[in-house]
Amino acid sequence: MAPEAASAPPLRRCVVCRRQGGKAGLLRVVRGADGAAADPAGRAQGRGAYVCRRPECLRDGRLTRMLAQSLRLDGGMGIGAPVLTWLHGQAEPGPGASIDAGAGR
Repeated sequence: MAPEAASAPPLRRCVVCRRQGGKAGLLRVVRGADGAAADPAGRAQGRGAYVCRRPECLRDGRLTRMLAQSLRLDGGMGIGAPVLTWLHGQAEPGPGASIDAGAGR
């Protein structure tokens, strides 16, 4: 058996653009009892979904539907305005911003 190599940090995938990146470069939304909730620390328990900070992903019209599908939210539960406001406030400023250096497609 080969010696164990240093393990790379786990990668997460943006639900909108499907690019991979480290946890620090993505925003986490978690499924709560009342629907989706922002998870700024990235440590809340429960099913989570990630969105990159790129303005293109945060403005995408499919964002709400893709988050709801990824979180497996039922019909009555949804992505509320506070979560969307939080997400939009976390956008990276530049048009060429990337998720994580060297971790994209």
